[in-house]
Amino acid sequence: MKVRAGIVISMSLFAGVTFHTAQATPPEAKTKISWRSDLKKAHQESVKLNRPMMIVFGADWCTYCRKMEQTTLTDPSLVQSINQDYIPVHLDFDDERKVAEILEVDRLPCTIFLSPRADLLGRMVGFVGRRQYRDVVGKVRIVHNQIQKNRLEAASILPASVQKPVAGKKIEDVKTSRTGSRFFRRLRSALLSRQADSL
Repeated sequence: MKVRAGIVISMSLFAGVTFHTAQATPPEAKTKISWRSDLKKAHQESVKLNRPMMIVFGADWCTYCRKMEQTTLTDPSLVQSINQDYIPVHLDFDDERKVAEILEVDRLPCTIFLSPRADLLGRMVGFVGRRQYRDVVGKVRIVHNQIQKNRLEAASILPASVQKPVAGKKIEDVKTSRTGSRFFRRLRSALLSRQADSL
């Protein structure tokens, strides 16, 4: 009788472990950042979701880029935070020289944080460990939220005629506001020229 009870308990424990293992998320899914490689589409998604972009520049020949991607950017809590709060973009420095020049990237690896309006929120240059990267990601999120709050407060005190967008204007016709950054103007110009080249 004791043998049967032991077998039944063992089988039920095995079945529970098997079921739990089958339902668990694969470990590689938890440690992968959902990288975008098209800056224009990433920017559109950033605007639509009102999330900042995190642009990481790397290159095949960059040893510290690979090291950071294999260590720092595989930290599960960091990956979750990035995927949840940012639009992560991975660009090859050699392929995206014009964008790198606009964003003043001169050393690798380089991580740049831009608001949906392409305001510069932060920058990290060189290899950065998990703890420091996590701290910066958290601080940039706070800065982004504060900027959004300030813009909403500013919009609420403006007259209604100023708040309404001008109908029929194209993006290239709209001038950037005083809060718009030089990066926004130059990136917008680069994105528009790339769009014209593809037509």
